Amino acid sequence: MARSLQQIIQDAQAKQHDERLKNVQGSYRFDIEGVGSYRLEVDRGRVRVQESSEPADCVLACEPDDFVRIIEGQQNMLTAYMQGRVRIEGDVALAKVFHGFLPSARAAAEEVHP
Repeated sequence: MARSLQQIIQDAQAKQHDERLKNVQGSYRFDIEGVGSYRLEVDRGRVRVQESSEPADCVLACEPDDFVRIIEGQQNMLTAYMQGRVRIEGDVALAKVFHGFLPSARAAAEEVHP
């Protein structure tokens, strides 16, 4: 069962470190239409999520349903971007890094490299 948007945000706010992000440094802002903006700061594995509309290195904007499907691995973020359902501003390289950690991207990589 997919988590709700609120559960995803709460889980992200509770997480303080992610070893997979040990080589990443930057900030993301997720503008979720009709809900609000959340800022994710990554500093070599340390993560912090807070409700904020402050500037970020990479900004991703989408509808709440698209956000949940992307985070849960039910929708590929790059496909959603090409379909116009996700907008990306700022550091596109950071967006690609974020995409690489999503379940849909990991599943696709496993299909190519079992």
